[in-house]
Order: sequence, then structure tokens, then C-alpha cells
Amino acid sequence: MRYLFLVTLMFAVMLGLITWVTRPDLFAAQYDKVAAPLEKHFAAQRAVIWQSAKDRAWQHWMAQAHLPSDCMHPTTALHALECKNRIQLQENAFENDWANKVASGWRPEGIN
Repeated sequence: MRYLFLVTLMFAVMLGLITWVTRPDLFAAQYDKVAAPLEKHFAAQRAVIWQSAKDRAWQHWMAQAHLPSDCMHPTTALHALECKNRIQLQENAFENDWANKVASGWRPEGIN
């Protein structure tokens, strides 16, 4: 009885290997069907971690930025435009710094 089970098991394994070698798309389709929801879930978790790390870095960046105190309530349209431009320059500098940091291999905690 053991030998019959062993022969049947080996036959099934050989049939699976032959199918995998000749038609890998059959296994790939099944693998993709199972792996897609898992990958989507983990990608969403990674996106949340990256976004929270970027938000923390932005808050830290703006805490160190030296914007005039009267930019909170600009009195003229020209002054409001100047404040908006200064903030835009800070955003551009932050985006460049963030891109360099990520390109150099930095990863937030929780990302493998």
C-alpha cells in the first residue's frame, strides 16, 4: 500500500513538473491570481509608510524653514504672492532633497 501511494505521489509530481516545464503560463496564471491581492495589500501598507515618512520630513523641513512671521496674514496681494513664492521655493527644495535622499537608498522604518 505504501508503494502504491509513493508511486502515485511520484507520478503526480512528475506530471506537475512536466506541465510546469512545457506550460509555465498555467502555473503563472494561478500564482498571479493568488499573489495579486497579497501584493496589493502590502503595496498599500508600503505606500502609507512612505507617505507618513514624507509628511514627517515635510513638517521637520517647514519647522526649520525661515519664513517671515507676517506671511501668516499678508496685508497686500503682492506680499501674499511673495509668501506664496517663498513657500513654493521651500516645497521645491524639499522635493529635491527628498528625491536625493530616496535615490541614495534611504528607506523609512518598516520597509524591507
